[in-house]
Amino acid sequence: MTKRRLVLIAVFAVPLFLSLFVRAPAGYLGSEIAGELERISDTRPNLVCIGNSLVEAAVDAHALEKLTGARSLVIQRGGASSACWYLIMKNVVCASPHRPRYAAVFFVDSAVTLPTFRVEGRDRTNRIDPFSLAEEPILHKLAYPDEKWRLAFYLEQIWPLFRYRDHFKARLLDMLQDAPLYTLGIPAIEDRTAEKAFTMVFPDKLMDPALLTRLQLVEEDEETLPPRPYDFEYWTGRSFLPQYIGLARQNRIQLILVRMKRRRDALEVPSPPGLEQYRRDLQAYLALERIPFLDFTGDPRIKLKHFSAGDHLQNEDLFTRILAASLKRFLK
Repeated sequence: MTKRRLVLIAVFAVPLFLSLFVRAPAGYLGSEIAGELERISDTRPNLVCIGNSLVEAAVDAHALEKLTGARSLVIQRGGASSACWYLIMKNVVCASPHRPRYAAVFFVDSAVTLPTFRVEGRDRTNRIDPFSLAEEPILHKLAYPDEKWRLAFYLEQIWPLFRYRDHFKARLLDMLQDAPLYTLGIPAIEDRTAEKAFTMVFPDKLMDPALLTRLQLVEEDEETLPPRPYDFEYWTGRSFLPQYIGLARQNRIQLILVRMKRRRDALEVPSPPGLEQYRRDLQAYLALERIPFLDFTGDPRIKLKHFSAGDHLQNEDLFTRILAASLKRFLK
């Protein structure tokens, strides 16, 4: 073997060998768990509200406590969906030495039974990994059922760098987008630079709320919603919903599901085909499981003027009062 070949082999083999010893980057797996556990310890809530930025915008925990008598805490992650809520339920709420008596999961449409929604790429880095433990077999089974993910998770066990690929990629692109390297014509950098520029010029808070809502719907429909999103019978057994119920029962927590109103509902736009049947099926299922279900999608008290950007409510006082009145009959 020539010296040149040895050098070439070393160029590829040495970095590959060293990558086997890469450690988890700071702020990776489970980075949010300790902080949320501390919040529960400090607050000692009777009611925990789990969701994403929609619940943060809509619910005032202090006002909810005054109205219901139940000490309340909101635990949310912006843009999170069903898989993240499962991890919050399992690794935070049910893992806390102080167990709240009630846990309410807030969602829109059929998100509570869509396990593969918002679980890949940056969604995994920003919303799944921060609440994950090193081993999450149920998460992997439900959120990543495709064959490609089985191979990926096998590689992650033997090659740490591959496991942290989304984290390192996100950090690298964030660094590059701030540099003038887009002049080199690298597509990935150009895209990230354009994305940052668009976000700076057109932040959510400055966009027309109706237009922002349409953009959100297009993004969901075209990129991430799984097939048959409103087929309750198909998705229920494949979803995290039975996991929520099981975790709550095992830990003597009363689970409550809260379906929130969207801007689309306030505009009285017809629901997507199948969504109304989904609602009826979900309601019947939860009744059999004795799980309270609060559905505000048709509540006439929540009007278009109460929304800010997209589906976010700007009048948290209004929704908190409406929510408290509905919750009172379930809180003992």
